[in-house]
Amino acid sequence: MPRLKSTSLDVAIIEKLRGLTPPILSVEGFVVRHVSQLSQELGVSEAQAYGLKRIVALQNLPARMADADCQDPETSGPLAIFESAAARYRYAMRQGGLLQMGCSSIDGLLGGGLALQQVTEVVGQTGAGKTQLCMSAAAVAASSGIGVLYIDTTNGCSPRRLQEIAAARGGSAAAPAALSHITIERCYSLANVLAALDGLATRLVRTPIATAAAAAGSSSSAHAIRLVILDSAAAVLAPLLGGEGNAPGAAALATLAAALSHTALSLSVAVLVTNGAVADRAPPPSSGGGGSGSRGFGRSGSSGGGDGGGKRAALGARWAAAPAVRLLLDGGAQSGRVAVLDKHPLRACGGAAARFAVGGAGVVDEGAQWGTPATPAAALTPGS
Repeated sequence: MPRLKSTSLDVAIIEKLRGLTPPILSVEGFVVRHVSQLSQELGVSEAQAYGLKRIVALQNLPARMADADCQDPETSGPLAIFESAAARYRYAMRQGGLLQMGCSSIDGLLGGGLALQQVTEVVGQTGAGKTQLCMSAAAVAASSGIGVLYIDTTNGCSPRRLQEIAAARGGSAAAPAALSHITIERCYSLANVLAALDGLATRLVRTPIATAAAAAGSSSSAHAIRLVILDSAAAVLAPLLGGEGNAPGAAALATLAAALSHTALSLSVAVLVTNGAVADRAPPPSSGGGGSGSRGFGRSGSSGGGDGGGKRAALGARWAAAPAVRLLLDGGAQSGRVAVLDKHPLRACGGAAARFAVGGAGVVDEGAQWGTPATPAAALTPGS
């Protein structure tokens, strides 16, 4: 196991652990320590001690994780595709492998946050807040020392905006260190996206943020990355789709879906992907409670079309099975913003909505005030 000095723990905390009898010098010794004991030894609350343990554990997870039955999954074999999404989600909850997105109401809809080894899709029309949510998730994870790969296909990811969010949540002094954990790659074709997923952090054309991080010796490496963001899938797939019997387009869609799932599983990362919303002219289902949630989404499930149709995820039925979790965003700055859970392996869908706002600190709960910086340990939460 790695030594504690190689983690993002504060030097003062490492020195306290080194001074114990017997001393705690390794990551393994730290993560197996009981929370109440750590709380007393470090002089922090149990919640803070728990958060520190989860951060260190996530930063040092092995590339391969056991499945829900604590067996090593056959990720390279033909049976890997039959591994249950619900089983992977339960495993992530047991391990505390849930990455918060920075908005407690949205995290609550997801059961605690983004699960490792899962593909989560955020759907919404232009201006719904998809990119803002992605940048908030990236900033929150990076503030906890978790590596982030942000694949930007629309030129919507702004380093200045990331710095603003990180500064609002963790303080101006902590923002540069947080941004050093974010690697941005601009990809404007499906081939470039697939290359980025295949090589992850080894074949990156880095932005100034990542370049500065590399110069400081703290660049995001493949083993440190726990969050991969693709914003957006529709931008690279839409030009390839359309028309009846478009076999190349269907193949491209299936290829990206498989690549995202493989990345999540094989590297034990949380994958967050955005998609557009289109009008759904089909009549809405007569009753709710299904695994795919409501077709028309908005406040209280209201639809937003003049001809009786609601909105649904773009890219068609073939793409619908790609994500294990789907979150629908609706509204705007004037009318108020709302998120609805449309698909989840374990949670009821199409019911409760989360109201949120977009401000200087990124995506936050509606009415939330950010007078004081958030602690980095708040980026992770155990599953409940």
